[in-house]
Amino acid sequence: MFPDALQSLSSPDLTMRRSDRYDGGGFSVSLSDFGEKDAVRVQKIYRWVKALYDEWLKAKDAPDWKRLSKMTCGFDDDEIIRTVKDLGASSLQPGEPNPLMSKTLHDIRGGGLTGLLGFAQLLRSRGGNDVYVRKAVFLARDHAKMMRNAVHDLDMEVRRNDESEKAHSIEDFIEKLRECPLPAAEGSVRIEIESDFHGMISNRCLETSAIDRILYNYLNNAARFTADGAIRVYIQSVNEELVRFVVANAIDQSQAAWLNDKLGGKLDDLFLGGFTRGGHGIGLSSCADFVSSCFGVHPPALAVQQGYLGAKTLDGVYYA
Repeated sequence: MFPDALQSLSSPDLTMRRSDRYDGGGFSVSLSDFGEKDAVRVQKIYRWVKALYDEWLKAKDAPDWKRLSKMTCGFDDDEIIRTVKDLGASSLQPGEPNPLMSKTLHDIRGGGLTGLLGFAQLLRSRGGNDVYVRKAVFLARDHAKMMRNAVHDLDMEVRRNDESEKAHSIEDFIEKLRECPLPAAEGSVRIEIESDFHGMISNRCLETSAIDRILYNYLNNAARFTADGAIRVYIQSVNEELVRFVVANAIDQSQAAWLNDKLGGKLDDLFLGGFTRGGHGIGLSSCADFVSSCFGVHPPALAVQQGYLGAKTLDGVYYA
């Protein structure tokens, strides 16, 4: 059962204002836009995550769990952690704002990589777990796809495949998220997912990766702030054209107080950038860019204002 609160999040009368289907592109940079050292870092991160998924593809019907586990544990490595931490150092110049580059770097450092690094730590500390390894493989696949979305010439041959038409089922999203113990600051948080939509949700891999860039921003935020160790994902048919994704997490009194003090209850302002509690305040504004383009509602602030995306707190729960 969906909570009654979902009905109050936004109007069911939202409409598509584009005459064509959004393909998932439009928010990418070139490798040449990065500083020289950062370009090398981006390519390294991409090779690492793609290698894990490629290994899975070699024998996905009979996986070599021991090798996949070893490769996943390899992400808990000083070189990888340092590379991720240093990413951005040669691409963002003081006093020269570059919003698109900032959002790109944010998604490369976060996205599916956040969970993947967490699983590497869990596997090293707790030993082999085939469920964790399988989830890590999905995270690696998604992150490689998101990186190709964010850096259009990172892997041009595979990117061309991403751009070709190929329908993707909502079941792909449900499968990868269901019972996924997403790593968090203290252990892990569980994802509970419910959907009343069953069908095709995207038209090509590039569009799927755009959904992932939104969804992982939501999930990573929820994992940081959930007060009860759980994230709840609701996928709900709104009308014949639209499906609403909602990511919900319980919040404690200090978080509720921070939201009230900083935003005065206007939580939609989180999607305009500049508001953060221990982060960068970038990820949710990137989500607004994608949703604005998807629906043809410009600028992104108008898409937020009209309820195409946003956030509310109700009865101690934060809904995005």
